[in-house]
Amino acid sequence: RQDREAPIAAGSPAADREELAAREPVVGPRPPSPAVEAQFPEPSGAGVIDVRDHGAVGDGAHLDQAALQAAIDAAHEVGGGVVLVPEGVYRTGTLDLKSGVRLHLTAGATILGSTNRAHYSPGALISAQDAENIAITGAGTLDAHGEFCGSRGWRHNIIRMQNCNNVTIEGIATTNSGSWTQHYIRCIGLTLRNIRLNSVRPGRNNDGLDFTGCEEVLIEGCIVASDDDCIVIKSTRAAEVNRNIRALNNIVYAYASGYKLGTETRSVFDNMVCDGLQAFGGTTLGLYTVDGSETRGVHVSNVRGEAARCALGLRLGARLRPNYFAEGEALVPGVLEDVTVRDVEVTLNAVPWREVLLAHGVENAEWAHQLTVRPVEPSFISGLPDKPIRGVLVEDFSLSHPGGGTEDEALIEVPERLDAYPSARMFGALPAWGLFLRHAEDVVLRNIALEVRSADGRPPLVNLNIPDEEIEIEGLSVHEAWR
Repeated sequence: RQDREAPIAAGSPAADREELAAREPVVGPRPPSPAVEAQFPEPSGAGVIDVRDHGAVGDGAHLDQAALQAAIDAAHEVGGGVVLVPEGVYRTGTLDLKSGVRLHLTAGATILGSTNRAHYSPGALISAQDAENIAITGAGTLDAHGEFCGSRGWRHNIIRMQNCNNVTIEGIATTNSGSWTQHYIRCIGLTLRNIRLNSVRPGRNNDGLDFTGCEEVLIEGCIVASDDDCIVIKSTRAAEVNRNIRALNNIVYAYASGYKLGTETRSVFDNMVCDGLQAFGGTTLGLYTVDGSETRGVHVSNVRGEAARCALGLRLGARLRPNYFAEGEALVPGVLEDVTVRDVEVTLNAVPWREVLLAHGVENAEWAHQLTVRPVEPSFISGLPDKPIRGVLVEDFSLSHPGGGTEDEALIEVPERLDAYPSARMFGALPAWGLFLRHAEDVVLRNIALEVRSADGRPPLVNLNIPDEEIEIEGLSVHEAWR
């Protein structure tokens, strides 16, 4: 993997197929849909432009790119309108969505990515640049046909928008991306509602929803399945401020992280809210700042995690990638403070991610990782020796760990790894099975319930160096379920 966190053994494709055929899949019910009321009605009447009127065929064979773009251009030129994509399969390269245009995909409509790279400019199926008042709506599908490109080198997004204002993506499904599925860069006034996102093909760095320097964002009622991170907020320049981003009532299936700040964290992160998250697999919450960001006001609540690798990683680090800083700008660590994590319940299990997807009836589960099972990891709160994390409240936090740690691991001296890539196992093995704490101030742990399901030679909680006056622990309970 490009981030060097999880090397993947190639294995044998033939043996992989035989194992899959021999095993009877365990398919369980999906969680209740988080869908909320739609904002946009079905289009009708004046101002609706049917792509077939501009020559689109929709048979999956013809290249409909010119016809689709002509319909978008026509709506834009008259001051805006709805471009209707009726039932059918429309093969295309990049479509440029322009100001005032709402692209509506009816049920049964699929915009299918071409397998010719020359049809893409830039590398995205739907692109928008410096546009305003735009939307993609409906019950149809954007399919990037991502299997035609490799896991490295040239790859493409499904949606890529930059410097856009007043954007709504509602109701559609996006699948089979070649890279990050949806990437929004310096967009203001962005609503993602009732999206069904599926990017489980392995090894493509295919995050679900990526936001780089965005403000006034609402992510609501979405279901995201990603071979990498599901909902992730980033910045690579000081000007890319992330502010007032709310993720409400979403379901995520993550190979890497469910909800994540970072890893690229250069600018201000202000008022990040995650509430009502159901997370399956991966690290449930990865809250990191490692590239000089000033991160304040992170509020997480009402989270349920199952089959997780790690429940919570809270890290202030000093990776400080030089190319994220302007010439002559000092490379100094940032700030991580005012963090609230409340009403969180996570069960850790070391199981193949493919099994997690199959257990919940997730589409395309057979594409996912099968051979790799990564061990579970304790939660941690860790700043820097001379730059502590400040102002952390963890309240009503419940964690169930499978156990298996040794007494020797309880004596481990944990390395600082100041410039490491932040991840669940960034420090190696930790001397606690529940929660590891160091380099933090003004920490409150309230109503913490830690359970271990088999023998573990480590203690449930280790406070390495936080002074008594800087930490308050109220209502800590430990249950050894194996006894």
